[in-house]
Amino acid sequence: MKNIKEEAKMKKGIPLTSKALGIIACTKNSNWNEEEYLEGVIKPYRIMEEINGRLESEGRYPNEEEAVEIVNLIKLIFKTKKLPIEDQKERFQELINESEINNELKNILISNF
Repeated sequence: MKNIKEEAKMKKGIPLTSKALGIIACTKNSNWNEEEYLEGVIKPYRIMEEINGRLESEGRYPNEEEAVEIVNLIKLIFKTKKLPIEDQKERFQELINESEINNELKNILISNF
């Protein structure tokens, strides 16, 4: 899978997965069903932590497959937390604006959200 890293064109900011984890942690939960929360928030969050750890240890940015997985995990967590659509869009825009990504990665994220 192609690695999406173009140093000269990379927008400086917080690494994508680190920023995503922060946004998820700060997003209000409105779902009090423990089983749904475990399956739709806790497990996906842990997967995101694993991806983040792997990217940090390998010193690289997400490839296309990982970027799509990150978006899908974020969408699942937002849905499970019952975050209104407009708030989801705001959080996703914050992720794009404040993350260290290039245009190619940005386009992949946007097309999958």
